[in-house]
Amino acid sequence: RTATGHAHLYWDTGWNDVQATLSVGRYLAKDSGATVQVSRTFQNGVTIGAFVTKTNITAEQFGEGSFDKGIFMSIPYDALLSRSTGTAGTWVWKPLTRDGGAFLARSSILYGMTRARSDGTLTTKPAPLPKETLTPSDHPQQWTPQTTGAEPYTRITQKPLAAQFVAGTSHEFRMTEALYRQGYRNITINYNQSNQLTIALSNDTITPVSRAVGRAARTVLPLAPLETREIKIIFATRTDPVATYEFFDLDRLSRYFAGTVGAAELANYVTVNYLNPATRQNDPLERLNDLDTEARVPVFATVVPETVSVKRVASDFANAGRTALDMNWMQMGAIGASAVFASSALDKRSFQFAKDHQNSRWIKDGTKIGNALPWVGIAGAALVALDGSDPKRSRTGFAAAEAGMSAALLATGLKYAVGRARPEVGLGTHSFNSFSSGNSNSAFPSRHASVAWAVATPFALEYDAPWLYGVAALTNLARVGSREHWVSDTVAGSLLGYGLGRIFWESSRADGKNMPRVALSRNGISLAWETP
Repeated sequence: RTATGHAHLYWDTGWNDVQATLSVGRYLAKDSGATVQVSRTFQNGVTIGAFVTKTNITAEQFGEGSFDKGIFMSIPYDALLSRSTGTAGTWVWKPLTRDGGAFLARSSILYGMTRARSDGTLTTKPAPLPKETLTPSDHPQQWTPQTTGAEPYTRITQKPLAAQFVAGTSHEFRMTEALYRQGYRNITINYNQSNQLTIALSNDTITPVSRAVGRAARTVLPLAPLETREIKIIFATRTDPVATYEFFDLDRLSRYFAGTVGAAELANYVTVNYLNPATRQNDPLERLNDLDTEARVPVFATVVPETVSVKRVASDFANAGRTALDMNWMQMGAIGASAVFASSALDKRSFQFAKDHQNSRWIKDGTKIGNALPWVGIAGAALVALDGSDPKRSRTGFAAAEAGMSAALLATGLKYAVGRARPEVGLGTHSFNSFSSGNSNSAFPSRHASVAWAVATPFALEYDAPWLYGVAALTNLARVGSREHWVSDTVAGSLLGYGLGRIFWESSRADGKNMPRVALSRNGISLAWETP
């Protein structure tokens, strides 16, 4: 058994399709070192290359040959067969096969899977002639990057029929290529039996979102099948979906792009849903028909992801505040006070039990786990929130993290205001010293319990997973078992955390709720009802 892994550096030299690769890491025989590989891919897809590996084992340990090396060839079956298979046959020749420098065999390589989406895939050009072979007048001039974006797609083309579009012909590829030339990436196209054309894509150079969506809609409109009744565009920045635009009247949309109708006449036939509240615009149709070629310089790296912005957090807390105002606080307060009062009957008994079994291994280990759960939960919720691959999960993660932080702050304030003595102080269950800054008078409510329940509640409600409350309850047991809190303290913290978690969860879903929509067009009547 061994742990193996490598970091790979790929360099496309730009000369005759030659690529160099450097791999550094640990091999299967527990030796560490590097592999250098040089290969050339011809226009017919055939690849020829050679490699050499040197690790920290000596030539004597390696055996005859001293180190690993060889040549290889890859031939795509498409060059030999009458139909496309997308696979290739690979042949490797080594003088000798030894244990040193051995990679783990894998059927899929990440670089090979993602290379098809690289910027050079659809824009490959032959390599220029060497400068020394050209006359001085033909020498290439110094190239300066252009600051303008792609010219908008305004060509008039013959629309294909739906049967032609879905039959695997070149029409879908033509649409993909047109969008690619406009600067869009991560493009997926789907045309369903309801004659709805759905386009998912991303663009980091056109702002705002409405302008980028408008450019995409202008591009696909003349290339869409003749029977298309609706176009839905799912727009993303990098890989995080941020907004969806649904256009129900394509004839009106075409006239809008032609300048014969205004935005006000189009607005009733467009539905906009912001998956990331931070990207919300006051005017969702701002610059939707813009033909300007202005492009923003792409940002390759940011310290903080765009989804974590002041605007996003402020919007979430504002929505949570509005949701809280609509709740029946009198009823909730009465139920909460009853639950805390009833649980206080167990305060002394639980304290005595914890004291009698304080040396129990189960209580010690359980206390450590339960005390760590709230903070591990907040960290996990934050990581889930930053992962934009699933908007629903990301939204729930934001709600959980924000509810957890709010619970920690509110519980801290209540501790200071109430000033209840902790069990270990020995003053009993009825000792209160309000506005005392000492830790011995900060029992009510349990901050750990409030955070644990605040983080668990949005996920439990979103995914119908009530067992998560049982996980959060482990923190209650840990706080009582460590004799830091009375049972009633943890119950109060649980109720506080549950309430905040539900408020943030409901407010996060508010932006995703849509009423049934009916749209009329010359092609018929469209009825849609989207639920979160």
